[in-house]
Amino acid sequence: MGSYGYAGQILQTPAPAEGGKVKKKWFLNFTLSDLENEAKEDKKTLIWDFVFDGAYTEKQENDPSAILSYARYNNNLYIRYFQSVWLEFPEMVKFIEEKVRANGYSKGSRIYLEAAATGMPAAQTLKRYTDLNVIISKTPHNDKMARLNENLAFMEAGRVYLEKNGIWIEDFLKELMIFPNAEHDEAVDLICMAIDKAEMKKSRVLAY
Repeated sequence: MGSYGYAGQILQTPAPAEGGKVKKKWFLNFTLSDLENEAKEDKKTLIWDFVFDGAYTEKQENDPSAILSYARYNNNLYIRYFQSVWLEFPEMVKFIEEKVRANGYSKGSRIYLEAAATGMPAAQTLKRYTDLNVIISKTPHNDKMARLNENLAFMEAGRVYLEKNGIWIEDFLKELMIFPNAEHDEAVDLICMAIDKAEMKKSRVLAY
């Protein structure tokens, strides 16, 4: 029957308790103050970047928009914040600016918005009316499952840390663990996007 079959038919849940392809035990915790102090002692700059997946509507039967704040430090990914919301376009642009400024944005930060859906117009609006560092990201060429499979090893190795006191953690992990049977899957999209962007940044640094 397999773990998914057992979970669905016997336990009446969409995924095994420990998770499907993504396991809860892979994720570690960190406290923001400890991470900042460690970076300070190492004389390194902690840069928080952001990935955003935009949707079209505030209707909750459709997919939401979502944002994730992360930093790459000592070859690990630290996720500070995640939230998914249903907003119309004007409110969504305000939401992006509000959330990045509240979650570590600095002059060295980058905000990546996918060109699909409302990503392009949101990026253009933010570039015009704010001083935020907005980058339009290419739409992925492969599907969600393929992108997740490409990043599973990074997660399984315990390289992803979640901010210990984040009220968003339960919902975030639930989406990851239930995938592909979750009602929404923005957490999968954004964690894969964050890992990919962090790996690209590391490659650029090593190239020098």
